[in-house]
Amino acid sequence: MLLTAGDELGLDLTRSYLIGDAHTDLQAGWAVGCRCYMVLTGRGKRQWIRCLLHGEHNFRLKLNLGRAVNTILQQENGWGGGLRVSSSDGRSDR
Repeated sequence: MLLTAGDELGLDLTRSYLIGDAHTDLQAGWAVGCRCYMVLTGRGKRQWIRCLLHGEHNFRLKLNLGRAVNTILQQENGWGGGLRVSSSDGRSDR
C-alpha cells in the first residue's frame, strides 16, 4: 500500500514519515524506508512494549498524533512555535 501511494503520488518514501500506533505500522514504514514515529494513543502503549521486546528501537516515540506532527514540522522547517496542532480533545499540544 505504501509503495503504491508513493508511486501514484510521486513521493520519495525515504524522505517521508509514517506515524502509527502498532508494531506492524512501523514494520511497513521501515520496509519502504520511511522515518517512523509511534504514538502512545490507541494501541500504542501495548505495541510499544512489543517493539521493545523485539529489540526494535528505530523509531521516535510521541504521546499523541499532535506531538508527532509538531516534531516533524519543527524538524523539517525549523519551526519553533506559534501554531500548534491540537489533540483530539481540543487541548493545545504543548
